[in-house]
Parts: sequence; structure tokens; C-alpha cells
Amino acid sequence: MGKKPTGGGTRLAERIASRALGPWARERDETVAELTEQVKVLQAQVGEQREIIESHHALLSRLLLSEEMRPVGAL
Repeated sequence: MGKKPTGGGTRLAERIASRALGPWARERDETVAELTEQVKVLQAQVGEQREIIESHHALLSRLLLSEEMRPVGAL
């Protein structure tokens, strides 16, 4: 029986392609790294915004509940 590929061939192919493409491959790799970093920053910002939204939602829910519990005509 033959051996199954372990994924090492993919890395070798990437290295060969990187050498063949030279500066374009490095530029591509740098662009991918920059985009990856930007995605991480955006994911963190989205997480912070979700926390704020959840907090505001909880406050609004309590406010609406307190309005419902207030006697009719009371200010």
C-alpha cells in the first residue's frame, strides 16, 4: 500500500512557488499577513461592540419593565 500524503508536499509546493515568483510571492505573503492582522483587529472591535449592544439591550429591557410596572397616570 502507498503512503498517504501528510501535507508536507503542500508546504514544499508553496516554497517552490514562492521562489519561482520571487518578489510577487513575498508581496502577496506580506499582504496576506497585513489582512490577517486587520481581520483580528476588526474581530476584536466587533466583540467590543457586541458587549456594548448587550449592555444597552439589558438597560433598555429594565427601563421598559420599570415603565410597565409604573401605575397608570404616574409620572
